[in-house]
Amino acid sequence: KSWLLKAPWHMNHINEIWKLHPSAKIIMPQRSPVGLIPSLGSLHARFYGIVTDNVQPEEIGKYQYWQWKTIMSRFLNARKENLDKRDQIVDVYFEDLVKDPIGVVKRVYENFGWELKDNVVRRMQAYLDGTEGDGSGSRAKKKKHIYEIDWFGVSEKTLAETPEIQKYCKEYGLELRYKHSDEVATSK
Repeated sequence: KSWLLKAPWHMNHINEIWKLHPSAKIIMPQRSPVGLIPSLGSLHARFYGIVTDNVQPEEIGKYQYWQWKTIMSRFLNARKENLDKRDQIVDVYFEDLVKDPIGVVKRVYENFGWELKDNVVRRMQAYLDGTEGDGSGSRAKKKKHIYEIDWFGVSEKTLAETPEIQKYCKEYGLELRYKHSDEVATSK
């Protein structure tokens, strides 16, 4: 059986996941925290907006900043404590996923020794082209995720100068600069 968890917060609990499910295979999205933190701030602001008219982006930003410094440190420690499980985790870089989603899926399948059937690849491509499913996979039809880093009371400089963020970015070869997801999608 497969159990799929899709949320960046699970990286805070890698040790617990492997304790409960020792053979778990993990697909670990990697994105510079300098871009991740404001993106998650925007996501949280949208969630909060469902239940309140008093959304405070700067408070959300402070919380995300504090939370992710802790999560990144725990994650780095968990990876070092579980070197015997390095074949059970595949790092997927955000830029690669945006630019070549099918290539990333192929790499994940290959890494884990799974079979990726041609008809599945064709259906994924059709979804991305907007010709299969509800059409929401079409990149041309996607709504832009609009947010700015400064809405959340943190600056690119503050994030880039944070030791925990520097350590994490160094470990995974991530840039210490703010890149909006739209910039990633259009860069070469």
